[in-house]
Amino acid sequence: MSVYPNSTSPSVLITITQTYSWVYPTVNCTPNIRTVTGVTNLTCVTGNSTDGGYVTHPISTATDCISYSTSLGMLTSE
Repeated sequence: MSVYPNSTSPSVLITITQTYSWVYPTVNCTPNIRTVTGVTNLTCVTGNSTDGGYVTHPISTATDCISYSTSLGMLTSE
């Protein structure tokens, strides 16, 4: 999404938001800190000889908790 959708500048600032959904309480939020705990990096699972570099350059999932539901067993972070 463009931060300035009506801009006529040749350069446009964009914001990318990545959202994760987790199984709660396997992945949890630290109270009052709102940081996801229980997982640290995305793991690539592949059936071929390449992993896209995820093994040597893991993707951090250190994100902020947005919401969680004990009844749905789900936590969302971004």
